[in-house]
Amino acid sequence: MTKYQCENLLVLKSEKSPTITCRVFDQISDCTTCLASLKIPTLFLNADFLLCLEEAFLEEMQVRYLFFYDEDNLIGFAYCQIHPFMAEKSFKSYRSEQGAIGVKLRSVLAKLVRFKALVCGNLLLTGEYGSYFLPAYQNQKFSILENAWDQLFKHLQIEDDEVKVMFVKEYEEAKQERLRSAFSPQDYFLFSVQPSMIFHRVAQWLSFDDYLSALKSKYRIRVKAALKRRKVFSVKHLSLQDLRDEASTLQLLMQQVLDESEFRIVNLHVNYLIILKEKFAEAFQLTGYYREDQLIGFMSYFIDGRILVAHLTGFDLTINKRFDLYLNMLIDLVDACIARRSDALILSRTALEIKSSIGAVPLPMINLLKHRSKSLNLALPHVYQLLYENEPWTQRRPFKA
Repeated sequence: MTKYQCENLLVLKSEKSPTITCRVFDQISDCTTCLASLKIPTLFLNADFLLCLEEAFLEEMQVRYLFFYDEDNLIGFAYCQIHPFMAEKSFKSYRSEQGAIGVKLRSVLAKLVRFKALVCGNLLLTGEYGSYFLPAYQNQKFSILENAWDQLFKHLQIEDDEVKVMFVKEYEEAKQERLRSAFSPQDYFLFSVQPSMIFHRVAQWLSFDDYLSALKSKYRIRVKAALKRRKVFSVKHLSLQDLRDEASTLQLLMQQVLDESEFRIVNLHVNYLIILKEKFAEAFQLTGYYREDQLIGFMSYFIDGRILVAHLTGFDLTINKRFDLYLNMLIDLVDACIARRSDALILSRTALEIKSSIGAVPLPMINLLKHRSKSLNLALPHVYQLLYENEPWTQRRPFKA
């Protein structure tokens, strides 16, 4: 274990483990050396990526970086965001005045649900990208995190009266029992949303043709039909200069997809993509889809070790319906996964059915919520049920037995 002491914003002490302390920072430049010393094996918890988030969302989101020490030895790290939440703008069904009476009544409630949240994790990603601990501390990590997050939550309420909710985002459902033992059901509301979708590459697939051969006839025909429709558009990898030249079009295409999303919290701007490309170059790939020299869509992904992680997309909704544009993007992601010999492709949690049709499988995830008011905390399950409905979907199983 490495000994590092940095100039911190706040020190939190563990009530359950006297030797554990937590040092809190509010900008990555103050703790880059500490973070690098942990050698965290994902780019989503390295200083370059976290700096990108700081730069891109400076106006709407605060951050906190938590470093955990056992005596003087650095043992872990956690990333938190402080972000405003307004239900009427986050849920698609409440972003419009149209709808049945039941929806309109819930819209009235949605207008009342607004606060700042301490997000223990990353709103821009799907998956466990909020913390890291050395192997020797894996059994203790949830207890250590709960203690530190709860203390930070109380401290933030003193600084800002609008911080009312703690949102622990998101862990695999298989870890539910361990979470329950650290996050008491009396204090935290545990809930699930739509699963993360993951495509696993079979080791024997060395080419896209190998993947096609593994598909059932029905799904293979559909993929080939989508590939035929792509003859009306061309595809190119987007450089940093391409992003700058096409910035306004990229923003419009991304906004079309965001406006159709069932749930969104963060407002996204094309500048975020530009910052990522500046920092990560080949580790952050963007593909543009053109029709008659006009950009009609784009998709992006990270190369994170042996995993590909799909990120933001944008496309013309009308053209998508006519030419299976989004399906072609998914096909290209699968092709990239196979060509790079990646172990898996993480596809996030939207458009579940079409993702399952190309071979992705669901990974159930769970989250935790806590309101600072005990009475409102008891009401969280009821408010959640009123505001959020899981969209029904049918999982497709496209591979031969």
